[in-house]
Amino acid sequence: MTDIFPIPPAKPESVDALVEAITPTIHARLKSAVELGKWDSGQPLSPEQLEHSMQLIIAYESRYLDEQQHTGAINFKKDKPPCKQ
Repeated sequence: MTDIFPIPPAKPESVDALVEAITPTIHARLKSAVELGKWDSGQPLSPEQLEHSMQLIIAYESRYLDEQQHTGAINFKKDKPPCKQ
C-alpha cells in the first residue's frame, strides 16, 4: 500500500490525527478501492484493509462533508410528490 498512498512522516497519534491527514484525493481513492475491491495497482483489498478503509471513509465524511454527501446517503426531497403505485 505504500506505493498507493504516501507514508506519513510519523505514525498518527490518534484516529483523529489520521483522519485529519486524509486529503480529498486519498478519500476518493479509498472510496474507489472499497467500491472495486482492489487498489489502483490491481491488488485486491484484504478483509482487514476493506474494513479499515470503510471506517476511514465514514470518519472522514462525518468530519468534512455535509450529511447528504456521505456515502450511502439518500436524498428525500420534501417538495417532490410521493411515487404513485
